[in-house]
Amino acid sequence: MEKNLIDLHDEGTNALILLDLMPDLLLQIDTGGTCIACNHPRAFGSTAMFDKYIGKNIKEILPGYIAAGTLQMIGAVIAKDSIEIFNCHFVIKNELKHFEARFVKCSDDKVLVIVRDITGKTKENKKPDFSKIRDSLTNAFSRNYFDEVMTIIHTEKFDSGGLMICDVDSLKLINDSLGHRTGDKIISTAANILRQCLTENELFFRIGGDEFVIISQERKMDILYEKIKKNIEQHNEIEEDIYLSISLGWQNFSNGKSVKNVFDDADSNMYHEKFGNDNKVREKIIGKLVAGLRDDYPIRYQNTELLNYLTKMFSVKLNLSPHMTTRLYKLSVIHDIGIKNLLSKASLPFDPESIEFYRHCEIGFRILNMSKKYSTLANAVLKHHENWNGSGYPLGLFKEEIPLECRIFRLIDSFHGMFLNNDNDDLHYQAAIAKLQQNVGKIYDPALARPFVDMIKCNEDDILDILN
Repeated sequence: MEKNLIDLHDEGTNALILLDLMPDLLLQIDTGGTCIACNHPRAFGSTAMFDKYIGKNIKEILPGYIAAGTLQMIGAVIAKDSIEIFNCHFVIKNELKHFEARFVKCSDDKVLVIVRDITGKTKENKKPDFSKIRDSLTNAFSRNYFDEVMTIIHTEKFDSGGLMICDVDSLKLINDSLGHRTGDKIISTAANILRQCLTENELFFRIGGDEFVIISQERKMDILYEKIKKNIEQHNEIEEDIYLSISLGWQNFSNGKSVKNVFDDADSNMYHEKFGNDNKVREKIIGKLVAGLRDDYPIRYQNTELLNYLTKMFSVKLNLSPHMTTRLYKLSVIHDIGIKNLLSKASLPFDPESIEFYRHCEIGFRILNMSKKYSTLANAVLKHHENWNGSGYPLGLFKEEIPLECRIFRLIDSFHGMFLNNDNDDLHYQAAIAKLQQNVGKIYDPALARPFVDMIKCNEDDILDILN
């Protein structure tokens, strides 16, 4: 046996051909841990990789806990002249592989190690069902498989590499503003960006709705951290619609530290980063939503020039303060921000009379309350469809219960809406004025409706010019 192994690299021997045809990896290692010779089993992948082992100590080529276990087995085999078995795990091409290593004494200073891939057999005997270990949305490993791997790490006490927790920032805001379909798209995008940063010897899991974990046996986590952040930055430079942010927290495996402590430390570090990210990320997401409002509707939903003109002229008519006028301008831009969520649902028709459509005020309220910049307008967005007689939505407020700015904007917004997708001729203009007057005391505050009607009558030519 020993002679065959010593002559393993002699191309003239039949032993080389026969040993390379074996499915198992054969290694000859001395008592100091140096690899002397090996075969080239095709079942293990590239044959060139094994040549790199020759002359190297196993501490240079194996993770710490496996190298330590191997040296321990070598010592036991030499001392007892017995056959010893050592089970271990490697991550190869993003898959956790299970191996059985049998140690046989060759001489007083050398052993033969027979390494067999037992992944298939191990999976058959393991629970949960390993045929369903992939997350359907991202193709990352599932939470159940993560728990299984963590048990292995706990048992074998990894002392190299580390664990990183990755959490998508402000996913609730994205779901509220753009719908869960867009939220799922963000999760898939985040998963793809994270996966692109991995080596083939790292594992990638989705352990929650927006939470991922990366486990590495060898790479330093700070290097992985910088690579992920760079890729996210590059993504945001290209992507115009939605801002993506992922909070990261990592911790290295080390001797004496339990796997639970490693996970808890990484989780704590991730939340520390998330705390610093939250406000900035929310403002960026909401800022992009506001900036894209006019471009995202499938019909000509806003005539911004008309809204601005009506706001300006009515503010002058009522002698409003600059502060109130500014709020009305802002309200004209963001009042229907909640509609973006409804439009993202393919099954929902764009019908302003639908019951589902009435929810857009509440959705807009929730979105804007997450923003420091826009939160002062959240209450006005919530109440801008309330009616003077209490028949409005979503709260059914009555008369002066409705904020003044909402009663003013109700007139501006209603008149503006009467001209969308309609002929902008003189006859239609007069019909719009008549409809306003019919609803004085019902939808509109009488004290505001009369000066508003006077204003649009006096400025009919200018308004028709804008419409045409």
